[in-house]
Amino acid sequence: MAKNKHLADTERLQIEIMLKQGSSLKRIAAHLDKSTSTISREVKKRAKESEKFAKHYPHNRFDQLSVVA
Repeated sequence: MAKNKHLADTERLQIEIMLKQGSSLKRIAAHLDKSTSTISREVKKRAKESEKFAKHYPHNRFDQLSVVA
């Protein structure tokens, strides 16, 4: 996995696109060469800021995201 400290804007956009297409967090992480927990944290962080992520992963499901295959 990549050891980058931050996600690039293009990676954030790719996460949004892949979520809209129904991709799992695990698949998105593999595609971006990031850990699944990195993707999960990004989605959770953005869900608080924006409806575009929240509609895909409601707040009450964040505890279950690590088991998404």
